[in-house]
Amino acid sequence: MSFDRLKMAGIDEPLARAHAEALRDALSEAVATKADLNDAVAALKADMTDLKRHVDEEVKRVERKIDQLENKMDNRFEIVSRELIIKGAGGLALVSSLMIGLKLFH
Repeated sequence: MSFDRLKMAGIDEPLARAHAEALRDALSEAVATKADLNDAVAALKADMTDLKRHVDEEVKRVERKIDQLENKMDNRFEIVSRELIIKGAGGLALVSSLMIGLKLFH
């Protein structure tokens, strides 16, 4: 309510002024202004940008860790494959030698 409306309603001027000022003070403390809302939105956007940057960094860190683990696994598979080939070739050579030996002594 404005001061003039209170005065027109028959309330004495000092009392009308006191009511109007009290209402203005109460509303200014309890109601957000457009500037307050714009500030809050700007702060939220900044927080969201920081959060997105943090999440992106964490995703990249996890991807690097996964790549490292994949490389380790690839290296281990390669070593195991070589060992199997070497053992397989050694076994094949042994069997071939035995077969040749058997033919020679038979």
